[in-house]
Formats: sequence, structure tokens, C-alpha cells
Amino acid sequence: MYIIFATVLFKLLISHTNLLDFIWAIRLHRLAFEMVGLWPKSNKCTKKSLWPEIWVGIIFTLLIFVSNVPMIYAVIQVWGNMVLVIDNLHTTIPQVITSVKYIIIRRKRKGYIWKYIK
Repeated sequence: MYIIFATVLFKLLISHTNLLDFIWAIRLHRLAFEMVGLWPKSNKCTKKSLWPEIWVGIIFTLLIFVSNVPMIYAVIQVWGNMVLVIDNLHTTIPQVITSVKYIIIRRKRKGYIWKYIK
């Protein structure tokens, strides 16, 4: 009887710990998405504002011109040396993929300025 109770209690504690880890991860991702303008604010969803679009433009411009362009230029500079090209592509490809994902996520959101650009 006590063994069954201890087993059930242990499973509940583990599931509670997993739940706390899950909540921590959600909060962390929510904070990161809020910083780059991908997580909507709950009290501002209904109100139309131009500031989030300006913020997205600033983030996207920084993403492209501060990190992607110099990384691609570094790959072009070392194009003859295969070891250095692979070393540079090791960091360049994930950064470019992140930029593309950022564009895709912004385009999939509803009610934003993207629908007027098409």
C-alpha cells in the first residue's frame, strides 16, 4: 500500500517539476518573441497602432544590415579557402535562416500591413 502511494506521489512530483519547466520555457520564449515584435500584447490586440510596424521594421533592418550582410561578405572574402568558407557558413546559414523565418512569421500574422503590400 505504501509503495503504491509513494509511486503515485513520486509521479506527481515529477509531473509538477515538468510542468514548472514547461511554464519557464514558455515565459522565456514569450519574452524573446515580445522583444522582436512577434508575440501580440493581450491588451493591444484590438487597437490599431503604427508603432509595432515601425518596431518590426527596425528589428528587420538591424537583422539584415548589422548581421546578415557582414556575414555574407565574410564568406565572399574567404571564398578560395574551403576550411574558412565552411567555418563562416557554420554561423552564416543559421542567421540567414532566422531572417527568413522572421519574414515568414510576420507574413503569416493576420491584420498587418503585409496584406496591403501584395
